[in-house]
Amino acid sequence: MGASFVSNAGAWRLLGVNPCLHLQRHEQDDCAAALQSPGLTYAAAAQASPAVALAQRYLGVPYLWRGADPSGFDCSGLVTYVLAQLGIWLRRTAAQQYAVCTPVPLAALAPGDLVFFGSSPETIHHVVIYVGGGAMLEAPCSGALVRYDRLCGDLYGGGRPSQQ
Repeated sequence: MGASFVSNAGAWRLLGVNPCLHLQRHEQDDCAAALQSPGLTYAAAAQASPAVALAQRYLGVPYLWRGADPSGFDCSGLVTYVLAQLGIWLRRTAAQQYAVCTPVPLAALAPGDLVFFGSSPETIHHVVIYVGGGAMLEAPCSGALVRYDRLCGDLYGGGRPSQQ
């Protein structure tokens, strides 16, 4: 699996794990159905959350491994950059970000919350900004652009960052 995938996370590549596995999985299932909210618009999500409003400015920015500015973002770099503009300072990796967020059940996510992918705190490999209605805003993986997508895949949990 790792050999045929152009990995954006060297440590995962060395382990033979595809860090964008959640992208492959969600194309085959409908795990976001329970989180759907009829009538959600991205404009409404931006009004509900300053983090979503800021993150929307970077739609279309290319993915760049270890990228943390508008010339290119990886998943945690996008989160770090957006939240820093709101006075919220997070560490750099998705796992480090998870460790400092207040846990939020997936069914209780609000726009601007973070969602982490993996099977345990030790395997967290991706973070996104929850938009609402089962949607997320993410910097997915090599060759992709910052975009909206369905919230689906190997979801581990939600987190709410707080100002420090």
